[in-house]
Amino acid sequence: MIFLLLLIYAAYTDYTRRQIANSAIIGICAVSFFSATPAVEKMMGLFLLTLPSFFVALKYERLKGGDVKFLAAVCVYLGIYNLALALIPATVTAVVYGYVRKEKSVPLAFVFCIGYIIFQAVIFLRGG
Repeated sequence: MIFLLLLIYAAYTDYTRRQIANSAIIGICAVSFFSATPAVEKMMGLFLLTLPSFFVALKYERLKGGDVKFLAAVCVYLGIYNLALALIPATVTAVVYGYVRKEKSVPLAFVFCIGYIIFQAVIFLRGG
C-alpha cells in the first residue's frame, strides 16, 4: 500500500511538472527493503533493465535521468518478472495517452502508475 501511494505521488509530480520527485524515488527504494521479491530478481532487473536504459538515456537523451532512477527503484521493489508484467499495460497506456494527447513524449511515472494499477486489478480478479 505504501508503494502504491509513493507511485501515485511520483505519477502526480511527473504529470504536473514532468519531473519525478527524488523523495518518491528514495521512498520506493526504502520500501523495497520490505518487499517479498527475491533478491536475485531485484538484481536481475537492475542489471537487465536499468543499465541499458541508462546507456540509451546517455546516447539519445530521450529518456531522462529521473525516469532511469524511477525504473531502477520500481524494479528493486517489483523484481524483473513483475516489472515486465506491469510494463505491458503501462506501454498500452502510454500509446493511448500519446495518441489522444498528440504528444511524442509521455510522463513515465504517470503511465506506469496506471499500468501498475491495471496489473494489480488483473491479479486480484484472477484470484491471486
